[in-house]
Amino acid sequence: MVEIVMTFCRFKKDKNFNPIGYPQYIQIRSHSAKGINAEVQMLRDGNDVVKFTPWSFVRLDSVEVV
Repeated sequence: MVEIVMTFCRFKKDKNFNPIGYPQYIQIRSHSAKGINAEVQMLRDGNDVVKFTPWSFVRLDSVEVV
């Protein structure tokens, strides 16, 4: 079995829709690429695009055989 850990981030937007402040990070952990895709899709569907930039990929933290 494989465990995948990936990090994504987003920024708050100002009134002109420019990114401001520090990014908000989230790590997603799953045992399959489909699981990662499903969680990222839920993040993107629930993201308020007026207040925040879209979630974007930052890095692949680890791929481990468990």
